[in-house]
Amino acid sequence: MLKHDVDGAARAYRDILKSNPKSPAAWAGLAQVELMKGRPGGATQVAEAALKLDPGNHDGQIIRAAALIYTDPARALDEFERLGQKVFSPSVSFGKAWALHLTGAAYGKVLQALDECDEWDDQAVAVLRGESLLAAGKEEKAMTEYLRALEFGDEAQSQERLAELRGEQPPPSSSSSHRALAEVVWLVR
Repeated sequence: MLKHDVDGAARAYRDILKSNPKSPAAWAGLAQVELMKGRPGGATQVAEAALKLDPGNHDGQIIRAAALIYTDPARALDEFERLGQKVFSPSVSFGKAWALHLTGAAYGKVLQALDECDEWDDQAVAVLRGESLLAAGKEEKAMTEYLRALEFGDEAQSQERLAELRGEQPPPSSSSSHRALAEVVWLVR
């Protein structure tokens, strides 16, 4: 999928579905687009269409679980744990870690899940590791992780958290939906 042209990707998937409405891959791709547009309910419905055609479609399962993070983190955690028993995938491990964090799990469990994300998106892992450490009151270690995330590129969430930890005014940031979009892109692909 074209990461920067979400509307173009949506058109492309819809065009495929016009000629082949039974393509689970196209339905899963369209579900990811829905999620990237900030519509987790729509993403869940479209992922379900992919899964009706192919219940074993891992992309559809991962996207459905990712959409649930926004609406039902506990159910998302169940989905990611179930997926993790079927297939090893760094995106499943990251989704599980994210859901654990959102459901208030002990940071040790979150970090353990993140350790299974080796060789995946180091920036995303560092940001979530920082969030988990910060939630556990380990500000110094969290700062280290946010700094590590910045080594991988410009990450607004890391910059905001670092400013807060330093007692500074956070830099002007993009909207929280942009931050969520970045997390979803990391998670699903």
